[in-house]
Amino acid sequence: MFRFLKGQFWLNRPDHKVVLALGAGVGLAAQALTVFMTLYTREPETVLLGSGVTLILGLFFLTLVFAGHFFIEFDLGLSMGATRRRMLAAGLFNCLCLEGILLAVTAVLRALEWAMYAGWLQKSIPGLRSAVDFMGLLLSLPLWGKLLLLAGPVFLGFVSGVLIQRFGRKGFWVLWGAFMLGFVLPTNALSWDTALLRTAAGLAGLLGMLGWVGAAAAAALGGWAVWLALHASVRSE
Repeated sequence: MFRFLKGQFWLNRPDHKVVLALGAGVGLAAQALTVFMTLYTREPETVLLGSGVTLILGLFFLTLVFAGHFFIEFDLGLSMGATRRRMLAAGLFNCLCLEGILLAVTAVLRALEWAMYAGWLQKSIPGLRSAVDFMGLLLSLPLWGKLLLLAGPVFLGFVSGVLIQRFGRKGFWVLWGAFMLGFVLPTNALSWDTALLRTAAGLAGLLGMLGWVGAAAAAALGGWAVWLALHASVRSE
């Protein structure tokens, strides 16, 4: 298994380079725009966007990459004789590698961003302060929020890719139904004008209930996706 995963790592090097290049490019462009606007306007407030924007856009992009991996490369591996367990492990391993690269790029951008803000920009504009620190907001999330932020793209990409691999275009309807149950209905539930929701305890109770229901639904959907992946058929097209 270790040799197989090592081979998959080298096989997916082009994806690693794309994530590295796009992450660095988007982050540096956002930082350059921030520096230009700060020096041009000479306002006493600035916005730190580079690293935070890179992380959010990168995770969204990786969700699509993960879905494509479990939809296309999973089929390809099975057709070439790899076992389903190995391809499932390789897919999850590739997800972790790509997220690790994105986090490393984000960390470097964060260090550069803070060095420019605390050093050069504050010397150029005395009294400069940060009005919005996007990455700071993300870092202030509780532990479960950080884990959800990082695990979400892997989960969504895996489930989406497996459902499309198994059901084809019908898989989009399954995803639509899951989206309606997992996001639209809970959002509408928060808008119900009842006496229960007018109290902090009532609102906290509803949010807690929706959280447990969402976690149970995600576990059921994830378990079903794992079962589908381990029983996937080899398509001949």
